[in-house]
Amino acid sequence: MIREAIGRAATGAQIIAAVLLALAGLRFAITAALISIEKSTPGLPEVVHATSAKPVEPDRSPSAVASVAPVASGESARVTLNISAGPPRSDVFVNGVQRGKTPLLSEVSCKTGATIRIEVIAPRGAPLRYERICKPGTLTLR
Repeated sequence: MIREAIGRAATGAQIIAAVLLALAGLRFAITAALISIEKSTPGLPEVVHATSAKPVEPDRSPSAVASVAPVASGESARVTLNISAGPPRSDVFVNGVQRGKTPLLSEVSCKTGATIRIEVIAPRGAPLRYERICKPGTLTLR
């Protein structure tokens, strides 16, 4: 009789353990799906951060100019982003959409001549903001 009770208790414990394990797996699957959807949806609302007192001016220095053949303004262009500005693992937003963390190697599409807004948000400290003009090639921020 005691053996039967212990056997039923063991079976019940195994069922409870299996249910808990299945729930934990389901939780991780749902979280992974939500993160995947969040990263693959480009049209999310723009993230608004506190702005600095000075407006950001486009960088027209020679280091910001990519050496590529001229392209007519308004044509679609692909720009490779190489961003290592700010502390490692800082969030990088391009035109309000999170693209990843620093150091970042990514590609964006834009209209030639349009402004690309880049924000590097460190876990601590002031955000870094850049504006660059869209043109085909590689854009590097260090």
